[in-house]
Amino acid sequence: ACPLGEKMLGRIGRLLKEQKGAALLIDYGPSENEIGDSFQALRAHEFTDPLANPGEADLTAHVKFPALVRQVTAMGLSCHGPTPQGRFLERLGIEARAMLLSKNATEAQKKKLRGELLRLTSAEEMGTLFKALALTHGLTAAPEGFGG
Repeated sequence: ACPLGEKMLGRIGRLLKEQKGAALLIDYGPSENEIGDSFQALRAHEFTDPLANPGEADLTAHVKFPALVRQVTAMGLSCHGPTPQGRFLERLGIEARAMLLSKNATEAQKKKLRGELLRLTSAEEMGTLFKALALTHGLTAAPEGFGG
């Protein structure tokens, strides 16, 4: 449980209802509940002991998407997702955009674009670790990027 996160989501939910708005949340974590603690530390792009070297590592924890979905639906908002980031970006046309950018690019730029595309969409990289979750007021159809 994350009391501060629940409070923030409550405020966001109230704003969405009052303003008849929508929100897009993108973060990393499992789509389903997982057993165990997701608290972790990264230092120089490597996992490290979270209690070793205080102040020298990035501390993080996975978002618990199932808890977010429960809270949002209990507030009367529509929830779409979570959808893996790779699928979400592909549905929005990231591959077509990369091809368009590659047309006038140098070979080095094309190679960099291919690498960045794979990093964002590949299951071996960020494509399935990160998830997209849309919160909407009164919208029953899935927003762009979340449909079939």
